[in-house]
Amino acid sequence: HGAAVRYPVVLTSEKDDGVVSKVFDLGFKNYVIKPCGREKIFHLIKNYFLKINEEKARKILLDNYVTKDNDTIEELLKIPRFILNKDPIYIYGATGTGKEVVAKLIHQFTQKKDAPFIVADGGNFTDGLAESKLFGHKKGAFTGAASDQKGLFELANGGILFIDEIGKMPLSIQTRLLRVLQEKTYSPVGSTAVIPVDVRIITASKENLDDLVRDGRFHEDFRERVLGNQVRLAPLCDRPDDILFQLNYFIHKHPSGRAIRITDDAFNFLRHYFWPGNTRELIKVVNQWQTKDLSEIRLKDLSDLQKREAKELYGTINQEFIQLVETKGLNFALEKLKSDTVQYFHKKNNFKARKSIKQLGMGPNTFYKYLRPGDESRKDKTDQTSSA
Repeated sequence: HGAAVRYPVVLTSEKDDGVVSKVFDLGFKNYVIKPCGREKIFHLIKNYFLKINEEKARKILLDNYVTKDNDTIEELLKIPRFILNKDPIYIYGATGTGKEVVAKLIHQFTQKKDAPFIVADGGNFTDGLAESKLFGHKKGAFTGAASDQKGLFELANGGILFIDEIGKMPLSIQTRLLRVLQEKTYSPVGSTAVIPVDVRIITASKENLDDLVRDGRFHEDFRERVLGNQVRLAPLCDRPDDILFQLNYFIHKHPSGRAIRITDDAFNFLRHYFWPGNTRELIKVVNQWQTKDLSEIRLKDLSDLQKREAKELYGTINQEFIQLVETKGLNFALEKLKSDTVQYFHKKNNFKARKSIKQLGMGPNTFYKYLRPGDESRKDKTDQTSSA
């Protein structure tokens, strides 16, 4: 299993703080004061295995989860402390942040090579067949049950069951799953047999479970059980340094091995782009560049991302704006949108400029800049009249 991890320990009868300090200065990892009973030895062994797990996990996690963000690294390095027991692990993060990647890495450094890793989607557990999917069923248990069927818990026994989008799981199934987590046993549908199970449960969601509890879509006691060991993966837009880091990594990792240069203007856009699909979207973008055989990425090559950002920023944006972006470019379209917005509020407020300026939260110079020709005299007159 690789080289042994060094964990030197001092056995001493000295309780002096100076001696203890010296022990650590000399490079020892721990100390035990005589006499040492069973409890102290157990604590020492636990710390030793924690050290092994930390070093192994750190290498596997940081070699495979592409980040240089300190907060993200700190979150990932919580995991070694979680794996000393079989309590559930919960991974919270937006779509594309790598929740399943992290779950697979946990499997890599906690399980034997042939241990199962079973993936399920919480949204696929309809009330009718959910129990059968999770726990299996016996022949004749219900109409259509022509033979015995293994469930996910039996398939995952001795390994990991990863349930993504746990927030979509029906309330009735949450109750059944909570009971399994508490008792570590289950019964297949149509059977009275109580079967012990040895499975590590990892769940994930892009939704805030606290909000789901408030909305009545998630059991509070189930949330408490699921959230015992929590890892939070921040969206890519909150990790700007990771954007260039990941771009470089996935460009060089691509099978073509083709180098791609990104101009300053293009990179400035990419760094401030909101990446709704996170790393998954970034990888897709890099693959598209490689497929198009591009050696340099300029701002004009990012028009699809610019259009997507415009749609997201302005929600139900009309087709006229999209056509303007396509024909005149994003900057022209945005300037026209600002001008139209100023004009709309100016008319809505009966040409009272000061009221519009306050509502729009912009300075007078900016407001007047976007007024259409011919409106300024009308505005000045109206303002003077209203303030007289």
